[in-house]
Amino acid sequence: MRLLLMLTGVAALIGLAPPAYADIDNDQDFLTDLRQAGITYQDPNRAITAGKSVCELLDAGKSDAEIVTELRNRNPAFQGAGAAKFTFLSSSHYCPKYLTGGPDPNAEPTDGN
Repeated sequence: MRLLLMLTGVAALIGLAPPAYADIDNDQDFLTDLRQAGITYQDPNRAITAGKSVCELLDAGKSDAEIVTELRNRNPAFQGAGAAKFTFLSSSHYCPKYLTGGPDPNAEPTDGN
């Protein structure tokens, strides 16, 4: 019975998973937005990986300022507001919950009172 429930759960997750092309479209939109913001890159895959790493830093509880500093340390070519723009675009494409006021994954759980 337990195995049947587990297999049913896995099948449901697979059925609910977004199609892979959605990720590709989002990545292409991200790269387009970077170009429109005047942010250049040499390797699109590295730009996408760096964009997704912004979400990992946010998940770890890093502040916007810490993330901008981290991006500048990783890529000295970021001058002026480039790292801040990159952080915003990354968040909007890969982890919009941080822009829309979604739940803070680092917040302490409450008892509902």
